[in-house]
Amino acid sequence: MPDGELKSKRLNPDEFLTITSFANIKIRARMLHLYAEAERRNLLVIGTTNRTEFILGDFCKYGDGGTDIEPITHLYKNQIYQLSGHLKVIPEIIDRQPSPDTFSLPVSDQEFFFRISFDKLDYLLYAWEYEVPAKEVAKVLVLSEDAVERAYYDFASKNRATAHLREVPKTLE
Repeated sequence: MPDGELKSKRLNPDEFLTITSFANIKIRARMLHLYAEAERRNLLVIGTTNRTEFILGDFCKYGDGGTDIEPITHLYKNQIYQLSGHLKVIPEIIDRQPSPDTFSLPVSDQEFFFRISFDKLDYLLYAWEYEVPAKEVAKVLVLSEDAVERAYYDFASKNRATAHLREVPKTLE
């Protein structure tokens, strides 16, 4: 609010789509700049979408998803952190909260898109992908079976809703 007070509310679908469409403009504008620089230097634009983001559709088509190569889409987010530690990436990068950086106030990917804590997300996603029964996952991750089933439902829903993002554009052939 103008007086500095923060208010929060759940967005309805129309509000969500409106905000997302404007956020994607910024993401696509960044990609235009990356391609301009890559072309100027005769380089490729390399993507950073990981498996967690790819499967659940947490990327922008023709934005951060519009790259020449995507070398880490086979690695879950937690595996990226492990690899970063092994490669001795500086703490300022590793400790930075994952964020689309498209809003006027700080918001993390976890708050905006995933809604599951990152310490459990990849394990749940892996289990969903490989059809591990919810009862087994709940026991290992110390969650209720209902919570695991809700995560599975959310994953399936997001994966279906974002399937078009992972497809090559259709042709008339």
